[in-house]
Amino acid sequence: MYNWYCAYRSESVWKRAAGVYVRILSKPQLFIEGNNRSGSLIVSYLLMRAGLPPFVLTLENAEGYFNPSSVIRNSAKHGVKALYELPKIKKKYAAFLEEQAPDPMKFFLEDKPMPLYQEGH
Repeated sequence: MYNWYCAYRSESVWKRAAGVYVRILSKPQLFIEGNNRSGSLIVSYLLMRAGLPPFVLTLENAEGYFNPSSVIRNSAKHGVKALYELPKIKKKYAAFLEEQAPDPMKFFLEDKPMPLYQEGH
């Protein structure tokens, strides 16, 4: 997982977070149980590490969250089908995450957004 994340360092934080989520939920799943919860926590961590608000599941965005999650859960992360399906799912999920993100200026208590995490510093 870490190697994948590093290999896609040039992508936006939204796409990297979505990619990690897809890799956690797709078959074989990373954990025996709690993959959605663990995936959401890791996505939120990656977003916050980049100075963005975490993903917050609400009644309004639940359908948009759970529909792709069920598709991801039924997809394998390896094989020819995965090469075609998973990038599309990742792209849609990244757009969803970005769409759902609140304005950092309104979310965080400080007057200025948090500084972006600098790799290696």
